[in-house]
Amino acid sequence: MQLPAPPRTEGHPATVICLNDGKVLCTYSGRRDAAGAFTASSGVFLYDGTSWTDKSKNNNMYYWCKDVVLDPNDASQNTWYVGVFKGWGSTVVNNAGGGLWKTTDRGTTWTHINSLDRVTSCTFDPNNANRIFMTTETEGLWYSDNVNDATPVFTQVTTYPFRQPERVYFNPFNTAEVWVTSFGNGLRIGSETSCVPPTVSISAEGPTIFCKGESVVLDAAVTGTAGTYQWTLNSANISGATNASFTASDKGDYTVTVSNPCGSASSNTIHITVNKKPKADVTPSGTVNMCAGETTTLTASAGTNYAYQWKKNGKNISGATNISYDATDAGKYKVIVTNTSTGCTKSSKVTTINITCKEELPVAGGQLSVLPNPSSDEFTMELNEESEVRVYDVLGRMIQEFHSANGEIVFGKELRSGVYFVEVDGAEGKVLRKIVKE
Repeated sequence: MQLPAPPRTEGHPATVICLNDGKVLCTYSGRRDAAGAFTASSGVFLYDGTSWTDKSKNNNMYYWCKDVVLDPNDASQNTWYVGVFKGWGSTVVNNAGGGLWKTTDRGTTWTHINSLDRVTSCTFDPNNANRIFMTTETEGLWYSDNVNDATPVFTQVTTYPFRQPERVYFNPFNTAEVWVTSFGNGLRIGSETSCVPPTVSISAEGPTIFCKGESVVLDAAVTGTAGTYQWTLNSANISGATNASFTASDKGDYTVTVSNPCGSASSNTIHITVNKKPKADVTPSGTVNMCAGETTTLTASAGTNYAYQWKKNGKNISGATNISYDATDAGKYKVIVTNTSTGCTKSSKVTTINITCKEELPVAGGQLSVLPNPSSDEFTMELNEESEVRVYDVLGRMIQEFHSANGEIVFGKELRSGVYFVEVDGAEGKVLRKIVKE
């Protein structure tokens, strides 16, 4: 009896498995049209005795599926693995998701656990439920010792000498003996007893207590056959940390697990302590644009066990080791704060002090009286000759200009609070005075 064809298919069934519940699971392989383009006729299908259900993962499986393999450790037969080839030609179709796919719910959802271009098949190690061997078309033989993890790690079996293994079998009379068939290189036999399960310990190349922003290199020392490495922080895998050394910069407990085809081992734990750097903010007591002869107090962040060193223009200021510093000169100031209990230091941002005020000019022409000064309203000034009067702000910008005959003049009502300079330019010379509007 010939079963009806699954949907989308055009012949080319690849693997067929009869499940314990009487259903039939199969894959259909790739097919090309007359122009050489792959057609969407491949996939994973389940037959219930009446009709087929397409269990494929859309474009990822529509063009070139290979073996479907049951997890022998799942008695419910809900866990399947499917090898997928990535085709040539189109980058949109032809199984963009080549590699190894896994489902734990009979194809309702799929997880892409390996993304090599062309995976043919996989086989579970009967001695280790966490280990599978995986074959590829062009990249040789691979294995994983944590296939049941969310993101299993695959490692190439470098002792296998051919690029295209097809399937892996275990000798039923000696399960430590592995048989690997190939396309063009015959059958090769390997033995898991020829390797030694690893042991591993880790050590630090430097101090394990340091300041934030620093790090230390951790090294793994392995005995036994070399394999894969996976570093963990606080028992969680660190993404991409799969080398024999790891640079640790975060606090916590570090270990490494080393795996080879004969087993796995975890190392001792190294605890890393990362101390915070002290705060190093600077707050000026007033304006950073001041007049000559004035003072701006710079105050650093306060903290327990804090020590200070103030700098001006990149050089230490002798004796300036208090939390505050009185700046009287223009320059670029910053403070280095050290937590003496941890040795951690931090430099503040630069605070620039500017001398921006126009100077009072003692020029011939007598004394200039401006009253009241400071003033919250108006200023009164007595002139003894016809003069030009100008008012400047602390940045030297002219705010007002007017001509006045001799006698009393009143001005400044409209000025905002701040420091200003009044310049009187008469026949006898110029006089400049500072005024303060409150």
